Amino acid sequence: MNKELLMRDNLSDTGSVPSIGSMYNSPDLIVHEQIEDPYSFFIESYNKDVNQPLDIHSHVNLIYVRVKNLSNVPKIAYIHLYAANASLFLNTSEWITNKLKTAEGVDYVQTDVIQPGEIGVGKVPFVFNALSEHNYCHIGYVLDSPNEPDIPSDFKDYEEYSTWLHGNTNICMRNFTLIDGPRYYLENSCGYSNPKNQDISGIFEFQLGGKFPTNTEIVFISKQLGIEKKIVLEKDITQYSDVIKAVIPSDSIGVAILKVSLPPGYEGEKGAYAALLFYVIGNGKKLLHPKNQELSVINFKEQYGSLIKVGQCTVAFNNN
Repeated sequence: MNKELLMRDNLSDTGSVPSIGSMYNSPDLIVHEQIEDPYSFFIESYNKDVNQPLDIHSHVNLIYVRVKNLSNVPKIAYIHLYAANASLFLNTSEWITNKLKTAEGVDYVQTDVIQPGEIGVGKVPFVFNALSEHNYCHIGYVLDSPNEPDIPSDFKDYEEYSTWLHGNTNICMRNFTLIDGPRYYLENSCGYSNPKNQDISGIFEFQLGGKFPTNTEIVFISKQLGIEKKIVLEKDITQYSDVIKAVIPSDSIGVAILKVSLPPGYEGEKGAYAALLFYVIGNGKKLLHPKNQELSVINFKEQYGSLIKVGQCTVAFNNN
């Protein structure tokens, strides 16, 4: 277990091992427009999540990184960033070669010397080209030397991956929120996988936020699972959520798609979003945190107990 350099799993992560809470929402992997003084900005905002949406129509999304030195000696941090397919991150063999690079083509980012207890910021950001790369779940790995990270082989299940992530302060993960152009509909996808040799139970949750008018059509489709659900809003809403329980077959990989279409004559309000989330129902024995408190439909939390969020993708209207 690494306890010397910290890239947080979430804002409440102080470096304790294992960490608790969400594992997909690191505030230290940061999509942000170009900043004149990144060092000052990201240190002053260390207690905030200052991420901006990732533009899927841009080939220049800047991703900044920051690190805290938990040791009692000065250290230089070397940060590596990997692009994985949302919720398919168990298969490290599929993303270990998907390393992000800087504008200069370097596949890691270095900090200045970080004093004990202090925060460091990467000297330059990584650049993510969303026109050629479509993996929006990123894994950060920081070392105190320019060596290559020691990435394990494919994880056998979500509990093993969770233990690895929560048990090492130098590893973090982020599912970025996306912006998907001026459009009259939103289309979102979330990958899922089950590497076990037996079926597992999962829950897909979809959420809408912002203004959506009456007769907005919501369609959830997973052809591999044989699921198609269509909902037409019967009134104007500013918040909506629903869930679908599914059995994920053993040794399977698939994708679920959420489509939200506005009625004719309407244009999407800027910032209105559609989120698609995927949870695995855990056995309650190996989880490092009990219930996932972010599941918006309370009766599912109470009914199924321990849930592990393993995938989330959010898209938003960018209309003026």
